[in-house]
Amino acid sequence: MEMLLTAEPLTAERAYSLGFVNKIAPRGELDEATRELALKVTRFSSVVIGLGKRGFYEHSCQQDIRKAYGLAGDLMVENLQLKECQHGIDSFISKKPPKW
Repeated sequence: MEMLLTAEPLTAERAYSLGFVNKIAPRGELDEATRELALKVTRFSSVVIGLGKRGFYEHSCQQDIRKAYGLAGDLMVENLQLKECQHGIDSFISKKPPKW
């Protein structure tokens, strides 16, 4: 709220301490840090990642915790019906990496 009302920019450290960002990359290492994060994310199904993002944004707008839990349950059921989910479960059980 302070930033909104004062229009003062935040340092990276302050943004991190407030939970606005998850990680701070040292100067000159942003490209590498970004690449590492992208590689982590792209190990997973883009369909499932999209479902998770949709759930995050829908839940962040919910004021009622019961509605938020209901939406989360619906998304879990939707996820379990995806062929990507079954492939991920099968890969986990067979101890083989999934092929997305």
